[in-house]
Amino acid sequence: MQQILGRFKHWKPILFLIIIIVWGIYHYTATERPLGDDARQLVRAWISSEYLSKAMSGQEKSIKEMSDGELEEYGRTLLQLQNVEITSLKARGRGGDVIARAKFLVNGGTPPDSKSVRYFKMKYSPVTGWRMERETSAISYYRKIW
Repeated sequence: MQQILGRFKHWKPILFLIIIIVWGIYHYTATERPLGDDARQLVRAWISSEYLSKAMSGQEKSIKEMSDGELEEYGRTLLQLQNVEITSLKARGRGGDVIARAKFLVNGGTPPDSKSVRYFKMKYSPVTGWRMERETSAISYYRKIW
């Protein structure tokens, strides 16, 4: 009997460690939350303006040099790049300092650069609303606990 009880001598630290691990896992999964329409519109505008900027800077001819057919195709391309649909927008972090994960489609399909998931550092102020700081990485999103 003494040997059996001797084996379970250090059960309190093990129980404490298990409780800490379970709390950590719960806290990590509970910190992910969806963002509202204000943030969704901001992310949509950021993504579409980036694609438009790349398309416009990559244009070799000026608008004056284009034929009617080329102008029509160029305009159609620009309109398609504006059609960004955010399918999922979740954030990690507390208060107004978050890292957001956006899944999106461009014109109903894969984006031009094939990156359909992007991460953004955002801040919220009750006065100004959501503000985009910069694009960041997936590591920042998954590392953000508080």
